Amino acid sequence: MQAGGDDNEFMSTPEIKRLVENVSTARRVILEDLKARYKAGDKTVKANTQWSSEYDNVDESGNFFTGAGKLACPVCKTGELRYTRSSYNGHVHAACTTKGCVSWME
Repeated sequence: MQAGGDDNEFMSTPEIKRLVENVSTARRVILEDLKARYKAGDKTVKANTQWSSEYDNVDESGNFFTGAGKLACPVCKTGELRYTRSSYNGHVHAACTTKGCVSWME
């Protein structure tokens, strides 16, 4: 990982910690959004019992939720966080529309 500037310096430990915290926050909100949408009857969100881990936001029957969506970014509070979660392996791909905010693929 490198900093986004022209000087090509590596990210400092505090920058890496902030990046990990921001991605973790966004991922948690995405999983909460999928679960809420499923419980509200959104047919585009699927419950999957074939794969889960202790890190998942599962319901009482062990389901984890997959789908795609967008929501207000919980990190920068100004952009739109667009995401998908794979039904195959539960990986999340997401990006905020605000330049320099969170963006990742698992």
